[in-house]
Amino acid sequence: FQASCACNKMMSALSLLCTTLLLLNISAVFAQNTPPYSTHYYTQTLDHFNPQDLRTFQQRYLVYDGAFDASKNVIFFYAGNEGAVDNFYNNTGFMFDIAPKFGALILF
Repeated sequence: FQASCACNKMMSALSLLCTTLLLLNISAVFAQNTPPYSTHYYTQTLDHFNPQDLRTFQQRYLVYDGAFDASKNVIFFYAGNEGAVDNFYNNTGFMFDIAPKFGALILF
């Protein structure tokens, strides 16, 4: 029974590794089609609930303006998640597909 249990754990770990490698390869393929961005920083308040806390940090954001038409005033904003903003930028192709149709600025 112990050998079977150890074998199952090894197979689960191997399966997880293969899935992770597959997802990384897929991400790399899609990331190659992502247009270049410019990086900017905003001085952000660290604690919005305590007016005495004056600490700040440099919040990074990415801008793609390759499809932007200022006469249309359209901005696509991706709020992101808890992770590196570059990963979200490189794996969110839909926004780049439709930006030219709307003349949109893309902001991450």
